[in-house]
Amino acid sequence: MQAVLPETELILIQIAQKYYPHTHFQIIPKFEFEVDNWIEMDFVAYLSESASGDRPHNNPFHKYYRRDRFDFNLAFALKDTRLFLSGDWHEVTLTLHYSLAGGCSWWDEGVRIARPRPHGDKLEAIAQEIYPMFKGG
Repeated sequence: MQAVLPETELILIQIAQKYYPHTHFQIIPKFEFEVDNWIEMDFVAYLSESASGDRPHNNPFHKYYRRDRFDFNLAFALKDTRLFLSGDWHEVTLTLHYSLAGGCSWWDEGVRIARPRPHGDKLEAIAQEIYPMFKGG
C-alpha cells in the first residue's frame, strides 16, 4: 500500500472541513488490503473548538467531542482510478462511486440508489475535489 504524505493528509482534512464546518477530522490509514493498488483511510470526525465555547477536555480528539455520524471512509483504486466514499446512515452503509468517466453514483449493498440526504451532496463535492489529488499521484 502506498503511504499518504502528511501534506496530503492536511489538504484532505481541509477539504472535508470545508463541507463539514465545526468539525475536525482525524485521518486513519488502513492497511488491511492485501493488494497494493489501493489507498484506503478513515475520516474520523470530532466537534471543533469553533462550535463549543467551553471545552472540558484539552485534547481535540477526546471521545467527548466525537461526531460519529460524520465519519466516512475513502478508498481509491489506483489501477482503474475509481474513488469510493462510504458512510453509515440509518444503520446501513452507503457508498459513493466516483470517476471522471462515470461521475457520481450511490450504492446500498450492490443496489444503485438516489443521492442520500443530508450528506450525499457534501460527499459528492468532497469526492470531486479529492479525486484529482489521487488520479495525478
